[in-house]
Amino acid sequence: MKKYDKIFIIGYNKTATCSFDCLLDKNGWTTQHRDGNWEIEKSEVFSDQHPEKTNHFNFKKLAEDYAGALFILNSRRLDAWIMSRCGHVLFNNVLMTINDGNRPTTQSWAYPSLVDICGETRSLKVTDAIKDKYFQYIKGRIKHWVDERESYYNDILTFFEDKRDRLLIVNIHNNWKEFVIEHVMDEHTKITTDRMLATDRDSFKEIRGLNPSDKKLYDNFLSVHLDLAKQAMNEVLSEYSPSVKESLLLYDANDNQKFLNIYKNNFGLT
Repeated sequence: MKKYDKIFIIGYNKTATCSFDCLLDKNGWTTQHRDGNWEIEKSEVFSDQHPEKTNHFNFKKLAEDYAGALFILNSRRLDAWIMSRCGHVLFNNVLMTINDGNRPTTQSWAYPSLVDICGETRSLKVTDAIKDKYFQYIKGRIKHWVDERESYYNDILTFFEDKRDRLLIVNIHNNWKEFVIEHVMDEHTKITTDRMLATDRDSFKEIRGLNPSDKKLYDNFLSVHLDLAKQAMNEVLSEYSPSVKESLLLYDANDNQKFLNIYKNNFGLT
């Protein structure tokens, strides 16, 4: 039996949103996992906010309109989240290049335009000019993500203080699936596996179909870019307290403890 009319998963992308969707779908909920418009009247569970439009769906308005809804703030370590976001977009760029090299690399939420360097085509070859442009771009994006996440989380945690039973905080590094499903259902049938892991990338048909030369270019493309992203992240985070790098909620440990005492969460689970 379901305990809530609707569930809004309001954490960022790359915080197990696909796995949340799969878990609840397999246990009988109707779900929507998309970064476009949620069709709220058609489903029960919603996840995957657009990476460039944090709070695109206005959780405060949803809380007002759907009094029987539960909101889940799903989070992960800041450094792991940043690198997962970077890797996600890099891999998507690889797939687009393999599937159609005769198109320009235009700017996305985590990759710069390369039209000025590569023109109207794209390649997996990485030049010094591409390295320099990517590093400067991703460093700026990471700085924005770090500060935006702090502001967004604080807004959520403050807003629900007087309605604390409507917000669940989930640390995806802990035993979160049983914790979530037991909170939203009286009975459940299945604890699912994760839907997509970074280690699954090489199983994609596009990657399996690469010849040895192109596979080498692919490996180098990801390795070089991920190294640059990590360097950029470390430079950005050096401006903050050392504990911020591993933070799961806010920067300040006292603030975190205050909110963890208010809301039900799985931070104490192992």
